[in-house]
Amino acid sequence: MNRKAVLLDFDGVVIESDILHYQFNKIICDKYDLAYNYDNYIKYHKGKKSNYFFDEMMLSRHMNHNDFLSQKHIYITRKISECEINEDVYNALAYAYVNNIPVFLNSSNTKALEYLKLLNMNHFITADVLDYDKSKPESYLSISKKYDYKPEQLIALEDSDNIIKIMKEVKINVIKIPATCDIIEILCNS
Repeated sequence: MNRKAVLLDFDGVVIESDILHYQFNKIICDKYDLAYNYDNYIKYHKGKKSNYFFDEMMLSRHMNHNDFLSQKHIYITRKISECEINEDVYNALAYAYVNNIPVFLNSSNTKALEYLKLLNMNHFITADVLDYDKSKPESYLSISKKYDYKPEQLIALEDSDNIIKIMKEVKINVIKIPATCDIIEILCNS
């Protein structure tokens, strides 16, 4: 068996949490009479850090950034159990766990590991690699080097087309979620 590891995104991969991020953004915008709808969320804010939304909507005129992040975390923590877990991803993580395939959490969501604990899935995670910018190819090369894997030994589970493109540039194998293939078969045969 070839040596391999999994890079796991959280939002949109483990769970479809976009609706929670949108709902919270909408609540805040409604509170301050700011126009905001789901199309805005999809076009401008999906998959981006909360700071981007906070700055773009000029929320600093209304609230402190740390208060915003704290309120968002409380909201998502309260609602996360309502999200459906992607069964294919869950089964792939269980397969990786049983077969000693390391799984590195690769999410820009700084609370992802905490949310995985709430979902009783944190035991699948080997290491948390949140301290880099996912939009830069060199980030993936540094992960590869840090954990002593060649990029082609990494298999990423990702839903963002932009991140997938960057990963492919540095020769990381990517499975786009939702998957149109058998993730376990790919883990088994890689």
